[in-house]
Amino acid sequence: MNDLLVGVRVAMTLVQKVQGPQSNLWNDSSSPIWQSMCGLLSIFTRFLNDDDLLQTIQSTSGLAVILFIKTMFRPSEKLPGLISSLLLQSADCTSIP
Repeated sequence: MNDLLVGVRVAMTLVQKVQGPQSNLWNDSSSPIWQSMCGLLSIFTRFLNDDDLLQTIQSTSGLAVILFIKTMFRPSEKLPGLISSLLLQSADCTSIP
């Protein structure tokens, strides 16, 4: 379990530190970076919804989900509404990039 928590934290740290020149690649849905971010986002979402994991891992995964969405989603003004609809499971998948 500790390795899982460390992995989530490392991914979050890398996203926070590498937001310089590569940030334009994060907005291109055909780039390998975007595909990797989507894969990690999917994994962290599964961690968040897994009741068998420790609460520490779930809460850290929740922070990672928010960080990844914030990094990938544009325009950022719509981010609070997106997170709210995702938490309430009422998001319209056709309007999400």
